[in-house]
Amino acid sequence: MFTKPRIVAFATFLQRYGEAKLADILAANEERGVVYHYDGQLVGDYDSLGDEAAILLYLEHSL
Repeated sequence: MFTKPRIVAFATFLQRYGEAKLADILAANEERGVVYHYDGQLVGDYDSLGDEAAILLYLEHSL
């Protein structure tokens, strides 16, 4: 689990910007229709972005 690109990207983002900022971004993205987990699955839209760098870049552009 801790080697999945989404998890690593979120951990990196947390270290750089903090928990409150990540929570705000995830909530705002959810309101825009970004799905964290698809029904019955452990993957979602963030996983479809590809690797850690792509996910992190997406989060940082959501600041």
